[in-house]
Amino acid sequence: DRMAFKNVAMRVLLLMVVVSAAYAKGKEEKKESADGPAASGPAASGPGGEYDITKLGAKPDGKTDSTKAVEEAWASACGGTGKQTIVIPKGDFLTGALNFTGPCKGDSVTIKLEGNLL
Repeated sequence: DRMAFKNVAMRVLLLMVVVSAAYAKGKEEKKESADGPAASGPAASGPGGEYDITKLGAKPDGKTDSTKAVEEAWASACGGTGKQTIVIPKGDFLTGALNFTGPCKGDSVTIKLEGNLL
């Protein structure tokens, strides 16, 4: 069943985020190089460290590749301090394989999933 596959895929994705955040908390804070994710600035950030993938170029049409926007949101959130949130709004977002790497600089990264990752 396709819906069951989506549910399992989302659980795996969220588990990866939690593990990455926990890993980041246990590690020492590393200095970012000038060209690291934090250097790009909070261009897509809203109040409270939110990164909306549509502000980074993702299209909710289910056809346009949104991989780069999702990974850019992760890099910005992971490089930010404090609590960070990645927002995936309503709609269908097509992605390829996603690479969420850490350790992250802040306290936590939360993914607010309102739409679908395909």
